Formats: sequence, C-alpha cells, structure tokens
Amino acid sequence: MEDHSKDNQPDFIREKIVRKKNRREETVRLLGRPVIGGTVFGLTAALVFTFCLMIFRPYLRGESAKEETETVSEETQISPENIMPENKEELEKLISQIVEADSLREEEVFYENIAEAVDSLKKSMVTVVAVKKDVDWFAVSYDSRYSQSGIVIKKESDRFYILTGYTSLRGAAAIQMEFSDGTRAEAQLEGYDTTYDMAVVSVEGKNLSAYMKKELTPAAIGNPSALSQGTPVFAVGSPDGSEGSVGIGFVSRINDRLQLVDCSSEGIQSSVHINGSGCSFLMGLDGAVLGIYTGQEQSIGSGYSQAYAINRVMVYVNRIYRGEKTAGLGITGQDIDEAISKENEIPQGIYVTDVKKDSASYEAGVQVGDVLEKLDGQTITSMSEYEEVLKNLTPDREVKMIVYRSSQGAYKKMELKITPTVRQD
Repeated sequence: MEDHSKDNQPDFIREKIVRKKNRREETVRLLGRPVIGGTVFGLTAALVFTFCLMIFRPYLRGESAKEETETVSEETQISPENIMPENKEELEKLISQIVEADSLREEEVFYENIAEAVDSLKKSMVTVVAVKKDVDWFAVSYDSRYSQSGIVIKKESDRFYILTGYTSLRGAAAIQMEFSDGTRAEAQLEGYDTTYDMAVVSVEGKNLSAYMKKELTPAAIGNPSALSQGTPVFAVGSPDGSEGSVGIGFVSRINDRLQLVDCSSEGIQSSVHINGSGCSFLMGLDGAVLGIYTGQEQSIGSGYSQAYAINRVMVYVNRIYRGEKTAGLGITGQDIDEAISKENEIPQGIYVTDVKKDSASYEAGVQVGDVLEKLDGQTITSMSEYEEVLKNLTPDREVKMIVYRSSQGAYKKMELKITPTVRQD
C-alpha cells in the first residue's frame, strides 16, 4: 500500500490571531496630534506648550528624577520660550526624538530581561545523554553518546523529573544527566509520547552533588493561552543547532488547530528560528515554559518556527506520571461537524487527512479521505472525542472501526478491525 500525502485535502483549520498595538506609533499619534493642532490655534497652542513642557522637561534639560526634585533658583530656570519649538516641523522632530529615545531604552530593558531569565534557567536546565551500543567495521563494540537539552519540570520527594526529546533516547542502553557544575548522574526513562516526540526522565536526589541537590529547581509552566501576537519570547536548548544556545523573537500567531498524529494540538508560531534537531524550549520573559521543540519539522521556513504548546504536552506528561499507557492508531484527522457535513455533503466524524506508514491504521486499510464515525463502539464527532477514546483503549487489543469511504460519488459504510499500538508508555 502506498503512503498517502496530506496535500490537496480539505483544510478546516482555524487560527486565532490577537493583534498587539504599536506603542511607538500610538504615542506619536496621541501626543503629536493635539500639539500640532495647538500650533494653529493661538490660545490652545500656549496651553499645549505649557503641558508639553511639564512632560518633556526631564528630557530637554537632561536632568535625572533626583535633580528634578531639587530646588532650582529662578535665574537658572529655563522658560518655555527658550526650549519649545517655534514651528510644526520642529515640534514633530522633537516628539519623534523623545519617542525614539524611549524605544531604545525599552529595547535595552528587553535584552536585560532576556539575560536575567536565561541566567535564572541555569537552575532548571540539564543535559540528557543517551548511551547506545554500536559496532564498528571490525565488529568491535563501543559506546556512542547522544546529548540534548532537558528542563526540570517537577520535583517529588527526592526525585527530579526532566522533560526532553524522545528520538535520541530510543534504544538507549543507559541515560545520564550532566549538570551545570560539571557533575553527572545516572537517570531512568519514566515514559514517552511518540506524537510529541517527548520523554520524561528522572534522577534521584541522592545521586546529585550537594550543590546541585540544593540548586536544581523545576521551571515554571506558562500559560500559552494568554499569549498575543507580538509578545516577546526566547528559546533555550539548541535553537541554532548547538547545545546551550539562545534564540530571541516574538509570537507571530497562535494555531489552535494544529493537526498531529492521533490528536489535535495548539502551536505557537514565532520568529525564533530553530535550526537543527535536538530539544529546545520556548520561554516567556518571566522564565516560564511556553512550548517545546522536539525536531527539525518544527522549523517552518523564513526564520519562523512552531512549538508545541506546553499546556497540551503536559496532558500526556501527567499520564506518564500516573503510569498510564496511551494507544495509537496513526491517523491525522480534521473535525467534520454538522455545518461542514451539510455544506460539503460529507458524513459527520473525523476526516482522515493522513495515515502514518506502518501504523495500526495503515495495516488495517484506512485511507486518506475516509471519515471515521465510530471506534470501539463509540461515536466520534471530533478529534477531542477521538483522543479520549484512545486514552481508554488497551494497546494490542483488537477493536472495530466504522468508516465511510467515497466510492463512485457516494460514501459507503465500512467496518474495519484494528489493533492499536502503543503511542505512549
């Protein structure tokens, strides 16, 4: 059976975009309009000039806040006639210079905040090393080491839990942690999720140095739903392809209908460029984790990238904590609600936009264009319902699937038998 492509399939994805005001343009508009108007009308001009003098005096005189509070003799005071522009053009130039100076200072503060946040994350960032057994050309066995970034997300009793990527850990003979003080400790795999390509590993506090046991701190988990377009963010881990690098940018949009294998999620698109594989984390200026990058596929070209929203990822991280397995079928789908069903004359359910090669669905004969109506006897009307059904299925237990397939201009009902595999363990 040939692998199926997602191209040219119906796309019902909805994105929410929240605009952020341009502070500089807004400031010039609010201040410039009344001041410029004042130059045309005599009495109004005098009042506006006096008001502007009160606001801009610290900038015009080069005084600090402390100097402004000191008593100044009448002889040294500067009168409005000496400092205020004489015409409209000079006044516009003055306002522009003041706003420009204010913007430059804001930019300095922005980078200072980034530096502080990155420095504070040293207490939460670790290096996860997968040790794998390889054989050279002469049949001699040797150890290969694969390193990637991880971030501490939970501490329970005397154990620390670290979120990281899964691909490099697959088949590892051993997992180790490397810390900021140069020490190492043995770690263990707690669980993984193949859809998000993420894993949770843990290390016991008794295996840490006294310094790291005291310093190691879980990072805060942010709220991606509160983000808006233009919000500044940064990435840590290996955004430029080298471990320990940092990338800076801003949120460009929020995609709340991100189609993934066996689930729908939320993506955070930003101007942070992700170059290379490994594991990186999207962070807010407050040092909270907003999203995770786990592979090259999350670089979407033109210097932009898309992270998996951390709140969606944490749903499956929490299942790992509880020791719960999640079944997988290998389907990427899109909701077909009642309105879309009537408009496009398609049965309600999940429209299959892609089938992962060698997955349970692929082996069962599911095809792109099929509409999934029922799974294990339960009616499916949305991807969220589909996810909930999967959470309750037992991997390796055969179940029935009802799909509708288009044939000669009409949809025909089909019953398939399918055995779910393990998506998460």
